[in-house]
Amino acid sequence: DSRQGLARQLDRPTMRRAEQWIGRWGAPVVSLGFLTVGVQTAINATAGLLNMPLRRYVPALVVGALIWATVYVTVGMAVIEAALGRVPWWWAVVGLAVLVGIVAVSRRLRAPQ
Repeated sequence: DSRQGLARQLDRPTMRRAEQWIGRWGAPVVSLGFLTVGVQTAINATAGLLNMPLRRYVPALVVGALIWATVYVTVGMAVIEAALGRVPWWWAVVGLAVLVGIVAVSRRLRAPQ
């Protein structure tokens, strides 16, 4: 039965954690969810299941998209420039710093509370 499968998915630890974060922190969790891998889907799904008002969800989504775009442009372009052999050493440092920040935030959000 598809409802049982959905119930199992919603009862997973990641979904329960996302529900706790959204209940406690609200819209900022949606925005910062863009810095995580795997948890982002649970956060957005939980925001929908909890009926987060669109007037709070949409701005959080826009901020998260801007964060992701910034990461993509800085890290992504640094990787492309490095592959082409045209990257100054400081771009490599900036890209590495952004990547370390993403990993740190992602691990913090995944840690059980």
